[in-house]
Amino acid sequence: MELRRVRADEGALLRDLRLRALAEAPRAFFTTLDADAAEPPERWERLAAASEEGATDVVWVVVRDDRWVAMAGGGLDAGRPGSAILWGMWVEPTARRCGLGARLVGAVAAWARALGASRLELAVSEDSDAAAALYRALGFAPTGERRRMASDPTRSGIFLARPL
Repeated sequence: MELRRVRADEGALLRDLRLRALAEAPRAFFTTLDADAAEPPERWERLAAASEEGATDVVWVVVRDDRWVAMAGGGLDAGRPGSAILWGMWVEPTARRCGLGARLVGAVAAWARALGASRLELAVSEDSDAAAALYRALGFAPTGERRRMASDPTRSGIFLARPL
């Protein structure tokens, strides 16, 4: 399996992967399948192009047999110098439990560290026990911040962070 950055001409593939993630695990994300499906193709092209070397945003994917099976995005937090955000992490069910989550977090962390970030933050749904356990095992700890999820306002996202 190949772990790599999304390339500038792969916006449509990125959109397809993101929509698969939202369809398979709708309760894991702050946004909804309908909201992301309604985004214009230009958004996905911009996001793919933003992953180029030296950019302040990145999306990593895992490719197995020419099929994208996992993703994680990262971005520098302009409002908080030194902080980066990990977002949109998802691994296809057939590719789970083989270390891809840790590899994706590691890729985003290394990217953020190379751009001068000293802290990596993320949010996890309060009922995503497997994801929360992975993040704890990778050194993330709760920040105390919680926020209602736009995808389901009856649930909250728990914010975690770790030093880089």
